[in-house]
Amino acid sequence: AAYDDTGFTSTSTNDPPVSGDAVSPNSGALGATLSLTITLDADAEPPLPPLFAPITSVTVGPINATSLNRSSETRVTCQLTIPVNAATGAQDVVVTFAAPPGMPSPSYTFVNAFTIQN
Repeated sequence: AAYDDTGFTSTSTNDPPVSGDAVSPNSGALGATLSLTITLDADAEPPLPPLFAPITSVTVGPINATSLNRSSETRVTCQLTIPVNAATGAQDVVVTFAAPPGMPSPSYTFVNAFTIQN
């Protein structure tokens, strides 16, 4: 896959539905630390960055995940620690990659793909 110059933003919404396993697990409790697996769409527009393109961030709502890893073209794993005072409810999950020189950073958004529970 190659980068393109369209702005590098891809949004998956629930209409049509995001695959049920796009973010796994898809919920967690306040104060929990979880290992997340995010499955990117191989047919995403813009196309996914090459495997060697570094992940710069994974966010779940306002929370930054840590230990970011891309084990295949479509699989990203990370650690998520949910603060005890985080807002509950559905959160967007955003995966952002480093940009090629002179280009914007590609990001892929899964709308309401993770729910923070009490």
